[in-house]
Amino acid sequence: MKKICIGLVMASVVGCAQGPTKEEHMRLQRRLAELEKSTSATNSKQTLLYNQLIDSYGAMDRKVNEMDAITKIVDTTVKRLEDRLAKSP
Repeated sequence: MKKICIGLVMASVVGCAQGPTKEEHMRLQRRLAELEKSTSATNSKQTLLYNQLIDSYGAMDRKVNEMDAITKIVDTTVKRLEDRLAKSP
């Protein structure tokens, strides 16, 4: 008798469990779609900013290399002028 009572109680508990309604399901689907759009937009912005950062870094690197070359040319010119001054009376 106890087993039957426990079985009836378990069956009634399981039978009474209510799943999500169609409206709740649709609302969750809409929220998920909005979240996917938002995530996609954020990822696109991050990609754009990353590409801009890489381009800026490349331009800065080129400028530094140009400045380094100019500095070497100036150093060489200064050494030549110092040598000429040392040789002249």
